[in-house]
Amino acid sequence: MRSKPARARTEAAPQPAAARAKAGPQPGDTQYPSADKGARTVDVIIGLDFGTSSTKVVIQTPTIGGQRAVPVPLQSEAGSAWGRYLLPTRIRVGADGLFEVGGLSGADVHGDLKVALIDICTAKACTVADTYRRHRMALAAGYLGVVLRDARQRYLQDEVDTLSNRRLRWQLNLGIPSAGYGDTLMREVFRSIASASWRLSTTCGPIRLADAEATLDIAPSEDITIEIVPEVAAQVVGYAQSPSRRDGLHLLVDVGASTLDVCAFNLHERDHADHYALLMADVQRLGTYELHRRRLEALGRGTTWRPELAQLAPDARLRLPATNGQTRPRLDTADEGYVRAARIVVMQILMSLRKSRYPGAPNWSVGLPVFLCGGGSLDPTVSKFMGLCSDALTKSTRARPLEIKRLPIPHNFDASALSGADQNGENILSLFHRSSVAFGLSYDALNIGEITPPSEVDPIHPIAPRRFDHLYVGKDQV
Repeated sequence: MRSKPARARTEAAPQPAAARAKAGPQPGDTQYPSADKGARTVDVIIGLDFGTSSTKVVIQTPTIGGQRAVPVPLQSEAGSAWGRYLLPTRIRVGADGLFEVGGLSGADVHGDLKVALIDICTAKACTVADTYRRHRMALAAGYLGVVLRDARQRYLQDEVDTLSNRRLRWQLNLGIPSAGYGDTLMREVFRSIASASWRLSTTCGPIRLADAEATLDIAPSEDITIEIVPEVAAQVVGYAQSPSRRDGLHLLVDVGASTLDVCAFNLHERDHADHYALLMADVQRLGTYELHRRRLEALGRGTTWRPELAQLAPDARLRLPATNGQTRPRLDTADEGYVRAARIVVMQILMSLRKSRYPGAPNWSVGLPVFLCGGGSLDPTVSKFMGLCSDALTKSTRARPLEIKRLPIPHNFDASALSGADQNGENILSLFHRSSVAFGLSYDALNIGEITPPSEVDPIHPIAPRRFDHLYVGKDQV
């Protein structure tokens, strides 16, 4: 979708209040035209999951309507019931600098919007030119500005019966990779982009590259609260607030389309609030795209088959072009290579935790809780490498087998917008797994809890038992 043409607010005569109210929310609006300034104020929280391959938005009203958390469709059409809620993280910049988002392809399309930001922040400062850094930040801000404006307008149109007589107080929570939460520069970059994207989303005219670059230098808006939240804390907020919650060491394995994210955290309560001590985190390009790249390479088909199809089935092999019995062993070999690479990433964190980072964690003796999530986690190949990790852990240490869990679908996750036959358990599960980060981000940051980055958490060693041998008197000493 192209950023929409401006409503002529300055060139045309302003619409009467009654006409604007009848027309409903327009691009750039943050309030209903019909709401009086003295109306009751309601908090509205936007959870924005800026993913490496696709972006998701969930919006929650925590004080009314049963805390409904509503996933917002970002596309009018898609290849699956839940695909409308995922927008590819790609942007095209036209000859006039105009931004365009959606299902794009071609040489003039900018991808890797999030990955480029991570690379910029982790590279040495001297190796990244300031102009390049600002350019990549402007691309991300422009993309998210278009996404936010469209998502907010759709949400306001759908919720007009519930919210049109209220004043809305907005909060925007943007997720950040857990591995980068301790990086001050990365947090500043993501916060700057979030602030710029909100300002851009409140404009009614076309959003261009020059606008995005200029907005990066403007102070944060006072009409919005912006928080930068580690994705792992957001992803497990439903579990942390549920009766099945267990304190102590946990592992989260998030298999997305582009990346495999692994994060170990210690969950406990402190001062009546949840506290997440992030112990270790790693991100590798081992999402389902990589799995299917290996499969296509094994079939000798290059990249002519679009990797986006990997997202459309729990067993993504079903989406491969027709194969015969001779090619099946090649597919098995490709899968084994992927399983081996992913297993190494998970095992490195597990063994470091067991040997040095938190060797005395009580959960080792009862089964370490491991949350397997993300859209790619529904592929049986992923379950296979996690099973191998559990076997390897028990053989090499005295730990119990891993307690592999799926994130439960929260009661307030509102998937009612799925229509008719699409509103079934499988589609709702698929939608939630792909929206779980955005769902957690739609909570008030104070309710998500306090997060300590890995760099500020010392290794947690077991407390040595007190010994009383020196107080014992043997018979030879009498």
